[in-house]
Parts: sequence; C-alpha cells; structure tokens
Amino acid sequence: MKIRTVCIISLLLLFSGCNVEERPPVTFTSGDWYTVQVKISDNWEIANAQLEADRLHLEVDKGKGVEKLNFQLLFPFENFNKDVAYRGANRLDGIALLHFTKEDKQQAINNALGKTIISKGLKSCEVLAFFRVGNRLFIHFRIENTPIGYLTAHDLKKHYLSGRHPDQRTNRPFKITKGNLEIEFSENHKENRTIPMKNLVKANEVFDGSVCGSILGSGKLEWECLIEFKSK
Repeated sequence: MKIRTVCIISLLLLFSGCNVEERPPVTFTSGDWYTVQVKISDNWEIANAQLEADRLHLEVDKGKGVEKLNFQLLFPFENFNKDVAYRGANRLDGIALLHFTKEDKQQAINNALGKTIISKGLKSCEVLAFFRVGNRLFIHFRIENTPIGYLTAHDLKKHYLSGRHPDQRTNRPFKITKGNLEIEFSENHKENRTIPMKNLVKANEVFDGSVCGSILGSGKLEWECLIEFKSK
C-alpha cells in the first residue's frame, strides 16, 4: 500500500545551529506514524511517552527518579489517531526523535542503527538517524552549520545543492541499493553519501512508496522521510 499523506516540519528549524535553541516540539506525520522532535538532555532516560493531538507527555529519569514533563506542540495534529503508542526514540545530541505508531504487537521494532553521527567538521556537522517498525523505515538526515559556519556565512545550499532541480531537492534524495542507503546531491557527486544498512532492510524487500519533508536553508538542510517496503 502506497503512503499518501503530508509531512509537517517547523520552519523555525531553519535558524538553529548544532546547539538547538529552546522551542516547542515539532512534528512529522504520515497516517498512523507520528515522529515528534523535542529538545531534552541526552543524560535523561526516557521511561515512557504519550502523544495527544496538541501535546507531548514524557516520563524521564534525570538520575533522581522519574519526572513527568509536558510539552505543547508547535503545530497540533489534525485528524489525530489516539490509538498510537510510543515505540522508541533516536537521541541526537540534545534532541530526541520520539516515534509513535498504531499499537500492533506484530510490528517488530528494528532500531539497531538508531543514531549515527556521520561527521563533524569546522563549519558544518551531519547527523543521520533510522527507526524501523514493521515494513516502514523512518530516516532523519541533517546537515547543519556550526557556530563558525554561521559566523563565516557558510552557505550549505550552494555547497551541497548546486545544480539540483527544485523538485528533487524537496522530495526524496534517498535510494536504497544492495543494502546501502545512498544520499544524492545531484551534479555535486563528491558530496553524495553511502551508508550500509543491511541490518535494516532485508534482501527480499523492495521500495514500495514514501513520503518526505525537507527544510532547506543556507545554514541548515534537513530531510525526514518515511519509506515503505514490500517483499519481492
């Protein structure tokens, strides 16, 4: 079954650096899959989470017992599916990507490659995260200026996306071939990325559909994509 839904990602993310500013949680949604991006310390253990149409409830252990936190969502969900349950999270340097799907005991979770920091340079840093439930794989890929990059007006769009057609830029830059995730930046092939992910995609699976969202600014490029697979 093809995925035909809309992503919601806050444009406020355009202006944040590698050290993210305080802000309400922002969201990505596709059918009965919801991912909420919230700033919390990497040292806080997430004990549980619950999602509502307009807010996120978190139970975190800061080292002195479990504490309950509540966050108002920046963009409340329309037609929210209240039957979704918390499935797990990626932790990305002070940001948590919390994933919620419709509760189904048959939907196995494979999160062996939950967090990968690809590189951290003088002017920019890159982060990649995966999360898989059942036949769907969530991908978060971000390239972001460091404080030095912002001070020197390091333009990521010119560096990575020169010559790329707008429809390609804003849709899906990902391809999965021979067990690898390939991230393409059009004519600028020297910036392409190839990441092994054989533990997340089975040999007998093929691409069956996707829905993606992107934020493209001079100081930050970000893609979030939900890919659906089917067996050959």
